[in-house]
Amino acid sequence: MVSLSLDKNFRVLAELDANKLILHRAVKHKLADRPNVNRNDQAEDIAQTTTDTLHVSDVYDSLLSFGISQAEAEYFRECSTEDELLNAAENLVNAAAENRGLSEKTAELALTLYETSGLLIPQAQFRFFQKDDDLARIVETGGVDWEMYLHISQSHIVELPPSFRTAVVGSAGTGKTVCAWYRSKHLIDSGVSVGFVCPHKSVLDISKQYLLRMVGDEEDRSYFFVPKQPDELVQLADVVGHVIIDEAQEIPTTWLVNLATKMRDTVGITLFYDLNQLGGNIQKGDLKRYRRRISDWKAMLSKFPRVQKFTLTINYRNAREIAEYYLRMLSEVLPAKPLADVPVFESGEVVQHKVKSADLNDTLASLLHRLSKNYSPRDIGVVILSERLNILLRVLSERQVPVTKDPKQNAVVVTTARKIRGHERQVMIVVSEKIQAQNLKIGVAIDAYIAMSRAIKQLIVIEAITQ
Repeated sequence: MVSLSLDKNFRVLAELDANKLILHRAVKHKLADRPNVNRNDQAEDIAQTTTDTLHVSDVYDSLLSFGISQAEAEYFRECSTEDELLNAAENLVNAAAENRGLSEKTAELALTLYETSGLLIPQAQFRFFQKDDDLARIVETGGVDWEMYLHISQSHIVELPPSFRTAVVGSAGTGKTVCAWYRSKHLIDSGVSVGFVCPHKSVLDISKQYLLRMVGDEEDRSYFFVPKQPDELVQLADVVGHVIIDEAQEIPTTWLVNLATKMRDTVGITLFYDLNQLGGNIQKGDLKRYRRRISDWKAMLSKFPRVQKFTLTINYRNAREIAEYYLRMLSEVLPAKPLADVPVFESGEVVQHKVKSADLNDTLASLLHRLSKNYSPRDIGVVILSERLNILLRVLSERQVPVTKDPKQNAVVVTTARKIRGHERQVMIVVSEKIQAQNLKIGVAIDAYIAMSRAIKQLIVIEAITQ
């Protein structure tokens, strides 16, 4: 423990721990010398400093790690001060102008690497609102245990009778898909055949992978299905005892009405949906069409005899700060009022950063380079809410950042909001040209909602601005 003078009245009691300075409390000078005060380190940490900063002398090695040629990186080898860094960048630009086979873009990258190192990306610091050692361990370690974790509050839905018909609505982060898996497993274990339906193959593949892991590959009482026409849903209901539809808001309401009127009365159904993730062929600015879709959805539910509605409100998939951030920003723009308002844990503030559009590629490369010190590539996702996806993928690949379009690959996934649906990441970077709510059209707001809600521990929001 150390005691640091704050002013004439107070001292700060702190703890030196390796490369961290942990501040515990501010106390009066006369109290600072009491052993029961200055040796008490049980208070909650309120701040800490770290050495996660790129020094000028590190720029040379960083450039080489990004695949920059020795000839271009050499300009920065001996730099140790900011002035020397600026001079090296200027010399490289001048040399490139004389057609020496050099690129002035390397100078821009070097400056961006140094400048963005000042952007604080704090490590996740967890705090759980209720004592739950198992959940705390699963959240902090991640892996399959987390991906398949079912919140105890959802057990009543999982264990409903086979013939029960219910519509389960929940915002992002409430674990609807995981609940759908366990509902399926419970029914299959009870001897009931299940038809598991998703609107898209990419979403279905995820559920099929985990559900087969839960019930066994030899299971012959489960069917995985992406309908191509309305009667296929009816045909499925004719051969199973229960139908489960995940991401049901993506299924045309006319198809669901057809199912409601034709399926056998003894067949149960569970619909999991979130109207704020509406997709389909609705244009991004067509507010009238979105409202009509919601009205049609409510009318459709009434067509299912004896259907009952359940609401999931506990968000256990996002840290509190992440959920509060996107709900505060997007609540007034989304088609329906989000319901995930009961958080389970917190991990640290959302990082927000503005960058010139011309510097975006290098800024992202720098951020990913820093994040790779604490996360594996598969733990990181980048969602682009603009048209620059392919360009960004190419540039990051050239910078030797392990990137992919496929969320199932062991690399940093760089993709769109719709393609990240169903895939969570420990840390998510969301890039947009207009991220303020007042500038967002309803379709863009939905994409932002999907993208941001995929972040578990940390969310970094980058706004690319043109100047």
